[in-house]
Amino acid sequence: MTLQDIRTAVINYVDTKVTCTVGAIIPEVPIVLSPKENFTFSVAATNATVALGGVRLKNIRYYVSTNGLATLKVPPSNLGKCFGSINPSGTPFTPDADVTGFYLNPPEGDFKYLDPGETDTIVNLKGTTKSLGSLMIEVKVFADIDLDYLFPPNQDSAWGTKTIQVQ
Repeated sequence: MTLQDIRTAVINYVDTKVTCTVGAIIPEVPIVLSPKENFTFSVAATNATVALGGVRLKNIRYYVSTNGLATLKVPPSNLGKCFGSINPSGTPFTPDADVTGFYLNPPEGDFKYLDPGETDTIVNLKGTTKSLGSLMIEVKVFADIDLDYLFPPNQDSAWGTKTIQVQ
């Protein structure tokens, strides 16, 4: 194994070991989703288990978008700040604004990390349909490998001892 192999594995990890899903799209008026109707949905990210090669991820950022057949409401600020770019430079979107996609940067805490085998779900995201057609909502995550998990700092060695009989 070379250092380049490690780099390639890190680049491929999030794409191959993290599963992203969009939960059921729930119309405001049950049964069928109509034009100009509000709806809710959830998104989730699941990290691979340790048995399947999972490692801890940090700096989790979600990208949620639609194919243009709906607008999405920017989530409330307690879920994090939302931007139009993966690199949050500039003013974040205003909560409850209508957009076709957003990058959600969760606040510090649990949603900022994804442990091996863990699933994080963000619920009660909102949107409004525009017209008839096939609505698609997508989610993906961007993340960094937690190097302190992969290479734990301050590891200690076994004790070295010598015993002598005192008489």
